[in-house]
Amino acid sequence: MSLKESYQDAYSNFSKMEETVGTLVLSNELQVAGFMAVQIMLTTGVFLSAAVIAATILHSPRTRAQYLYWYLLNLSVATLISGLTYVFLVAWCFSEYMRSGMYSVTNPEVCIWTQAVFSYYRSILCSTLLLIALERYITILKPLTHCYIITDRRIKASIFTSWGVASIYMIWTILQRITLDPPKGDITYCHGMIYGIRRIHLVQWAVGIVVITIIVPFIYIHLHIIARKHLEVIQQERRLFGLAQHNRNVTRSNTALKITLTLITVEIPFLTINLVRMYGTTSEALEHLLTKVCAVSLLLSHIIQPVLYATISPDFRKSFRSLLGRNRVQPLEGEYP
Repeated sequence: MSLKESYQDAYSNFSKMEETVGTLVLSNELQVAGFMAVQIMLTTGVFLSAAVIAATILHSPRTRAQYLYWYLLNLSVATLISGLTYVFLVAWCFSEYMRSGMYSVTNPEVCIWTQAVFSYYRSILCSTLLLIALERYITILKPLTHCYIITDRRIKASIFTSWGVASIYMIWTILQRITLDPPKGDITYCHGMIYGIRRIHLVQWAVGIVVITIIVPFIYIHLHIIARKHLEVIQQERRLFGLAQHNRNVTRSNTALKITLTLITVEIPFLTINLVRMYGTTSEALEHLLTKVCAVSLLLSHIIQPVLYATISPDFRKSFRSLLGRNRVQPLEGEYP
């Protein structure tokens, strides 16, 4: 057998496997019920995760005073909005299943608007990582005057700005909806060709890749170079108070860097599967399957965020322990608390 014939046989077998996998996805009532149960369970976990993060941050004055946790709280708000949208999407798919027997998004209007809302989280995540890096950079660069540069008002303004930037993708989606024609005929699932959604996703991913792989690493690298120079000056002048403040700022910057790397790491499976779904599949059946796998991976990445924060950040961990009542000082016997 020639090499060309072997390649054709392998490609044919792969195509048959894609069709087989696609037919096995949600082909009966038991599979639909099982997938719905998984979706409801994971979505509930997302809401609980966001609630735990918000309660832990707001519980302790130590976490409330750090702008890092303000940004993480803002990310939790974006997570809640995505979770509510996903609940709507599950309810729509269930109603569609009851009507037509197909558990999928068959309405292009529902598809484009839910995709637009989901894009908010991706944009807010990218903006959050950039703003955290900038806040830590200014703190290290200006150790004596950063409190006058980074104020509560400016941090709130930066948070609102991140939502404004995210709204650009929503406005673009509206323009795509107005200018482009709807798909002809019925759709079997929500895919990227509807109203040019794929083009918007590509631009959003390109911006995110530049920010996460180039700008944010450069900020943290330069930040640590400046911190090393400041440490040499502090040691030469023997400023003990300045050394304590410097060590605290560097520790918090390292915590911010670890959280940034962790958030990026947990997003990699979702982004990888999504890219394969959009460009590496040769059948609609497999793309439909990967769409569901993307949703599950994204929900799982949201659920594990409190565990990651507690593992990385001592302040978050102490606040969480205090929230559970495990970090309180017990009074002596016979004494008043």
